[in-house]
Amino acid sequence: MTYKVLRSCTFFTALLLSACGSSSDSSDAVFERAPEVANQTPAQIAGAVDAAPPQSGPVSGTGPDLITPYKRIGDLELGAHLFYPEGHTIDDEVAVLVFMHGGALRRGSPAQGYELAELFTPKGIAVAAIQYRLLDSNAETLDQLIADAKSSVRWLRTNADALGIDPHRVVMSGHSAGAYLALTTSVIDKFDEPFENLQISSVPDAMILWSVPVVRTDDPEHSMVPEGFTMADFTPANYSLEASPPALFIHGNADATVAYEPAMEFESKYSDAGNESEFRIVEGADHFFRNPEHRRQLFELFDNYLAENGFYDL
Repeated sequence: MTYKVLRSCTFFTALLLSACGSSSDSSDAVFERAPEVANQTPAQIAGAVDAAPPQSGPVSGTGPDLITPYKRIGDLELGAHLFYPEGHTIDDEVAVLVFMHGGALRRGSPAQGYELAELFTPKGIAVAAIQYRLLDSNAETLDQLIADAKSSVRWLRTNADALGIDPHRVVMSGHSAGAYLALTTSVIDKFDEPFENLQISSVPDAMILWSVPVVRTDDPEHSMVPEGFTMADFTPANYSLEASPPALFIHGNADATVAYEPAMEFESKYSDAGNESEFRIVEGADHFFRNPEHRRQLFELFDNYLAENGFYDL
């Protein structure tokens, strides 16, 4: 286990500095519209919305290079928003950073991951921002969201050749509720879709978890879990943590929405189980890392982790 508090600025690349300065307002607005409130009940969270429906074919401008369905449930299609490094071809085998958006499991969209794509695809990594079902909208129970997260990893590996990605360098990441879903792909050995090829692993090769809630206390009535289960079945700490992928946990110690202490305790257990892991505290950062300096430090941590672990191809 590695533990560090980030209190001072270090020099970062001009790309990240300029991007944080120019995009912080818009990116903050995206996260403001998708608050993660871990201790609220469904009745307290109003205005749940569907994520934007997926499109087919390439998308022009600064958006994704491709939005394509990774999963179909009846008439519902769930989209993977894919960004590639410049000049990428399907003959390449680049690593892929998967991003699960935040939003209390009830709102938000893959657009939250576009900022990461802008920053990191120039380094030679693909980014996949994932749409998943939302409670109070097009999902009935939490296991369906976890199944979507697992499906996204399995789909990327299944189609790695056609997508031009390396199936052995899949990094799962997310913010808040999305970080929780990312974590479940590694430690909760349930809720896979039975119609998928379960011989293909849904466990990523590494994780970057930002403001992750590791204990779910938001449903004391167990109303958002399927019959026969309780919220204990959806708490990562209740599962064996052995043989889990390397992980970076990032949290602000001024997070008034999801306290950092449970995540820190979880990471300690994760490390004690024999896994490679790091816990990084950004001093003074809130749940969304709204402050530009905190956001710069956040992306620096992402960048360093990806570079040090061989996920960049440039």
